[in-house]
Amino acid sequence: MEKYNGKLTLLQNNKNFNYNFSIFHSNNIVIIQVKKPLLGNVLNVKIDKFNGISVSPSLDSISIDFIENFNLDDFFLFVSNCLKANNIDNKLTFFNQDQIGFSCNNRKGMTTLISIKYENIYIKGAISAS
Repeated sequence: MEKYNGKLTLLQNNKNFNYNFSIFHSNNIVIIQVKKPLLGNVLNVKIDKFNGISVSPSLDSISIDFIENFNLDDFFLFVSNCLKANNIDNKLTFFNQDQIGFSCNNRKGMTTLISIKYENIYIKGAISAS
């Protein structure tokens, strides 16, 4: 399983929240761990291509509805293209579903820039292979 580490900023209602995160990626599973300094893991998401998505701690009903309708094949293709294209300079990768948009910009020999937009929530960050 490949490991990637990064930092992200969540912008919501004119407030910024900074987090560290790790992504563990294999052919069939993506694990995302979001961490806050001094607090440890604040969110764990396991996305299994065949068995769906599990989240800890549990989410509200709106988030659960979104997850249940999530297109796992398209998401895995996006993650693979985003994380494995770090040898291609300025490659843009996009994934959109319903009201949420994911994008990443690969920079050869550097970090990958990511952004996620959902309604009034913006997440921007950078990630690199460990």
